[in-house]
Amino acid sequence: MNRSIAGIVLAFGLAVVLGSSVMAAGKPLKVYILAGQSNMEGWADVSTFDYIGLDPKTAPLLKEMRNPDGTSRVCENVWISYLTGWTTFGEGFGKLTTGYGGRPNDPTRDGGKIGPEFTFGIYMQKLVNQPILLIKFAVGGKSLNTDYRSPSAGPYQFSKKQLARHGNNIEKVKADKYSEIINTAHKLNKDGSIVKDSPLEIFWKPLGTPKPEDRDWRFTSIDPQQEKDKLREYTQRRFREITFPAGMEQWYMPDFDDSKWNLGKVLIGKGVWKQSGITVNNHRSAWGEGEFLLMRTKFEVAALDCVSYRLSLLARQGVDVYLNGHKIHSYSWWQDKPYYRSIVLGDAETQYLKKGGNILAAYANDQYNKDSTEHYATIDLCIEGLTQSDKDKLDRSLEELYPLQDRATIKGCSHWHCHYMGSAKIVAQIGKAFAEATNSLKPPDALVADKTYPKIQ
Repeated sequence: MNRSIAGIVLAFGLAVVLGSSVMAAGKPLKVYILAGQSNMEGWADVSTFDYIGLDPKTAPLLKEMRNPDGTSRVCENVWISYLTGWTTFGEGFGKLTTGYGGRPNDPTRDGGKIGPEFTFGIYMQKLVNQPILLIKFAVGGKSLNTDYRSPSAGPYQFSKKQLARHGNNIEKVKADKYSEIINTAHKLNKDGSIVKDSPLEIFWKPLGTPKPEDRDWRFTSIDPQQEKDKLREYTQRRFREITFPAGMEQWYMPDFDDSKWNLGKVLIGKGVWKQSGITVNNHRSAWGEGEFLLMRTKFEVAALDCVSYRLSLLARQGVDVYLNGHKIHSYSWWQDKPYYRSIVLGDAETQYLKKGGNILAAYANDQYNKDSTEHYATIDLCIEGLTQSDKDKLDRSLEELYPLQDRATIKGCSHWHCHYMGSAKIVAQIGKAFAEATNSLKPPDALVADKTYPKIQ
């Protein structure tokens, strides 16, 4: 594979792969550093593997990823070390196999997903025929131009606008640059009202009573109280965990007393959210002045007879969602499109659903633009269910709308929020292609074994 194709692969989020060798028993151990952003983290669900085999062009790829009995391959001569985690930060390591994709809650546990590391390791081992260690690192908001900038590219040149914005802090900013290695529920009309005429969405129904639009929500807005939690500049305005005021640490637990909080109905919001030609300001309840919002509601479930459940969520910024005191969803970025997202809930989340009363809670933050101090936010959420009868109807509707090949493609993609590489078919091909590209590249003269390596300042 030539360098231009390798560059295309990089643009999809793989960012950097560096190779070096250290001595191990027998043959030298090849060490590769895989660094990138969220798509390096990897959100392709293992359940989408079957669809790789439906395409004759990629069927041979699937055979490399699986054993003859259909289980996922475990690479005997490829190991991985993966520093990750959102709620808990730590290291996952072991022989390379599936499950080293996104691991937001437990860095040591198989996440059921893959990134490009899986097929990269499989094919790189075939190409070099010696033991391999993969060191994987994924952090959002990084770029080849600055954070992973090659020393041979020279120092990063800040623009006049950047210099003016950072002022006296420019030296610190320079140092920080090198410090770290669809399916929607429904869309919105231009006036912010809900569009519910999709022929594929009528089969998903809100779970429990009262209806979502009639439910009472208790909510309160707060600002960070401790200096370490406060926002220092616009570019740092990201969803983050803060220290809650005394007495509110267990705000999401079912037995928490929220009787003194505000009472209202969704949509809860502030300001005007303008995005993609849509204006959202039809809030039924005022968020308040605080940057963060805590909200809770109760709904009654008569029967748990659905075959699938999903979270329907509208939120401009980051959000944590709790069900009966257990976190079932976390999102730490922003959303540039005003529509309800559908987050499929698996057994790990639906185990907390129960007959009778259920408490749904959310923690969210607001947003503001670079050229304005006006804050804006909108949030709405509920859990929806799909019965077996309605699933059969949905499947028949899909058959009428899409041919077999298109249906397989749709089911073969496990889209996860803003991570568009949710298809194992896509990610697996990228990992393979990048292994081939890396193996074909020759190191520059400055990096050969008998020369001195350049010092990274």
